Amino acid sequence: MAKLVSRFSDLVAVAAFVLPSCDVTRYGTIIRTCYATVCRRDARTDTGEVTAPAAAWEGKNHMSLTGGCLCGAVAYEVTGLDGPIVHCHCRTCRKAHASAFTSTARVLRTHFRWLRGKEKINSYESSPGKKRHFCGVCGSHMVAERAGEEHVILRVATLDEDPLQTPAMHIWTSHDAAWLCADGDVPQFAETPSNADRQQGTIADIRELLAALDPELSGDEVVFCTFPTAAVDEILLLAPIGWFIEREGVTAIVLRSSAEQAGIPFTISFRAITLNVHSSLEAVGLTAAVTARLAQHGISANVVAAYHHDHIFVPAADAARAMDALQALQVEAGRSAGPAVGGARAVRP
Repeated sequence: MAKLVSRFSDLVAVAAFVLPSCDVTRYGTIIRTCYATVCRRDARTDTGEVTAPAAAWEGKNHMSLTGGCLCGAVAYEVTGLDGPIVHCHCRTCRKAHASAFTSTARVLRTHFRWLRGKEKINSYESSPGKKRHFCGVCGSHMVAERAGEEHVILRVATLDEDPLQTPAMHIWTSHDAAWLCADGDVPQFAETPSNADRQQGTIADIRELLAALDPELSGDEVVFCTFPTAAVDEILLLAPIGWFIEREGVTAIVLRSSAEQAGIPFTISFRAITLNVHSSLEAVGLTAAVTARLAQHGISANVVAAYHHDHIFVPAADAARAMDALQALQVEAGRSAGPAVGGARAVRP
């Protein structure tokens, strides 16, 4: 865009440059969003005059940038980006790039040139008139183009330098892969995580663990009972939620109602608080932090560490106070470690 447009109808025409693959009548919402971003009406009149500065990608981003393929056989140069960065989620892009989406930007043909390896480039016509160009050695996709258009579609991730702009929008999210979820729902690691952290997306860092504690209180009361080792069959009839074999016999955690019905003695009833954060079995400090916080409130805690989560058994009479204490611990940790992933829950149905 050489200059800003002053009427919405003008932007419809410009949309063919920004989103040429879209039906502008079908994607009117996107166009209106672009219009609101690029310009604003004069507050004193209703003339629709543009008073905002030029779009973020104009002017300052017209600088020389280089990029290329994974193996280095092919390289190119662009004189900046001539359109916004857009994340495309369409099925064709997902298949072509083996990714949930690909990041693209428009570059005028006059602002693009191959530096080396042009003879190593292969092309594939993914849809009528649209060719995707990739390195024939390593397979990296770098640009796509449609015959007769004045721009090429650059794959931004192949740039060597920072283009000094951030993505403007996601498009074709109706084609999202079913497994794709928001970034905030997935643990993030600066580098390759440990094997333990890879398992079920677990977290080992104590600050992240506490900030994502997500305590959930069970609605049932349970009791700890002991049985002779030979009484395994009897224990299984009680459908225990957990059991452990000790030298003295078998400890089983069963519903209080089941123990009472079977006439099995117990001393005190508990309620379970599940920490829904996916903690690593190698994590250090979580149990200590949780039990220390409960101890400050005079609440005893019996901790069972299962594969995915930790489960804290607290006296039934203290369950509400224990939840308050753990929710406060999560809030405090979130202030120092950033926004908490997840939130405290009430009673599990």
